[in-house]
Amino acid sequence: MKRHLFAFNAGLLRPAILLLTVAVLTFIFADKVWSGSVDLAHHYALVARLMEHGHAAFAFDPSLAEMNSYPRLSHQFAAAAGRITGSPLAGMQTVAVASLVLLWAAFASLLGGLPQRMALAAALAWTALLAINHYLLHMPLHGDELIGNFFYAQLAGQALCLCGVLLAFHLEKRGAPFWLRCALLAPGAWLLTGVHLLPALVLLLTGGLALAMELLVLWRAKRGRPAAATAIAAASCLAALAAVLSHPAFRAMSEISTQNGGMVLPYLDNTKTLLCFSAAMAAVSAAQMVFWARRRHDERLMVVKYIGAYGLAVSGLCLLQAVALVLGFGSEYAMRKYAFALDTAALAALSLIPAMLVYRSECAKETRLLAVLPAFLTVVAVCAVAAPAPVFDMRKLEELERSVMGLRAQAKAAPGKFSYVIEAADGTALTEYMMSIAHLHIPRMENANAASLLFQRALVDWPAVGAILTAQGGALDHAPECRKGTPFGGMVALDGACLLKRAAGMDRIAFTQANRVFPCILQGFSAREANGTWTEGRQASLRCALAARDKAEGRVEIAASAFHGRQRAILTVQGQPPQEFVFGADTQTISLPAGASMPGEIVMQLALPDAVSPQQLGLSADNRVLGLFVQALEYK
Repeated sequence: MKRHLFAFNAGLLRPAILLLTVAVLTFIFADKVWSGSVDLAHHYALVARLMEHGHAAFAFDPSLAEMNSYPRLSHQFAAAAGRITGSPLAGMQTVAVASLVLLWAAFASLLGGLPQRMALAAALAWTALLAINHYLLHMPLHGDELIGNFFYAQLAGQALCLCGVLLAFHLEKRGAPFWLRCALLAPGAWLLTGVHLLPALVLLLTGGLALAMELLVLWRAKRGRPAAATAIAAASCLAALAAVLSHPAFRAMSEISTQNGGMVLPYLDNTKTLLCFSAAMAAVSAAQMVFWARRRHDERLMVVKYIGAYGLAVSGLCLLQAVALVLGFGSEYAMRKYAFALDTAALAALSLIPAMLVYRSECAKETRLLAVLPAFLTVVAVCAVAAPAPVFDMRKLEELERSVMGLRAQAKAAPGKFSYVIEAADGTALTEYMMSIAHLHIPRMENANAASLLFQRALVDWPAVGAILTAQGGALDHAPECRKGTPFGGMVALDGACLLKRAAGMDRIAFTQANRVFPCILQGFSAREANGTWTEGRQASLRCALAARDKAEGRVEIAASAFHGRQRAILTVQGQPPQEFVFGADTQTISLPAGASMPGEIVMQLALPDAVSPQQLGLSADNRVLGLFVQALEYK
């Protein structure tokens, strides 16, 4: 009896140590945000919306755009965690980091299932390869989905996929019925499709390959009922495929996969090399499965079969994605997203090679060392992948989130207008855009302010601004009469109409970045710079808010200079007859009649027939067609 109890506790020791390691690593790295990608904002907005609505369905939300149809299961996990912490950001970050750690823990647990001699050889290779990649190669592994990019759902799905592979391994090792393992494939694939399509397909194919190898052994051994087993396996694989194809997320992810994005891959940055690498990986994985098949009597080698099946599934799907691309489906970007799984599968496969070389059929005595080995391998992998410096300070992001959530009631906008977070203390263009779409519900599409906030950290259409949330005492908080309510968390809500009215009351409008409440709507202009704004193209127009004037004959003055040589400019103000001027390299101020009784705005059209790009002149790679550098406009 004592011996049985001791054996039971020893069996629990390894998973207990590994789970404790996962929890500790998640806690250590949960305060690090490694991504500055706009994907961070879009995933965060979906988590915030799910926290608002719970599990209830909600109508199409313009602030989410394509995220309205994105698979939501991983975001629901994050929203559930966010309800506990009171923060959608903390919820999403916890799930993201836990996925990273759990994924590597699953791989480490598989390798720890090898015989001790093989496990130690694999561990040495694993550690050496991670060090080589970290210091020399820099190839993207699992976990790099969160570094630079923010492929949150894909990483969460891959973590669940590896946990599914680990579960299948243990079920087979412990003699679970063949029909039960087949029956789990369809619900597993369906569940994962609700997280992300790519890992769902990887799980489906990995499980199918593992079952196929087992059937091959049954047929060759001519034992049991191979025909019945084959029928069960075929039915389960078809059911799993049907589950994936019928899932609502399948169509959404298929459409998203056609969008070609940018993703740089070291050493694999073109389709040909990526396909060659996939083919080589498929060959290595197939060889490892053959290694297992020839020694199938030794159940300790079952790890080799599952790691080989995973590698063959990932490389095979990448090759199939290339075929789909040739046939007009998907995109090169969709194919490149397999790189994380490909490189990680290559790491695992290469770690197995020295283990296979030291394999001995006799059973050697195993020590307690194997109990801590998976935890050690997890620590090595996570520390290697998560080593880059974080892009954002999680503490400051949470402070910004609390302030915005506390002030959003004061920032409620009138119909047709929207409120924005801008010029927050310690804020950036991305974090302010992120908070604006998540908590102030600004529409992402057909909203010039959303794009300018993200790319320029400025608002270009102030008449459409309901309110802003900004730093208390900051550059925008200079008019006490424009405040809405009391400050909170170092931020304050300001009325957009009040700020615009103050700006429109100025006779001179500077076209510089420093003019934060810019009362003009520009078309055919580039982004504002430190000293002025370039016209972009041969046609431009501006519409500037202006306090109503009643003068006998108003005039508009514009200070500008030409980009190159002499620049003709045909200007029309307030519908007056057009006038032609010639600008040179030096700044000059020209004056035009604007008529009497200004109706609250100045409208001007510019025709610039001599505009030219620096690229055309051989000066730089800048392809903007530049005409005038406008510095200021003044009404007299």
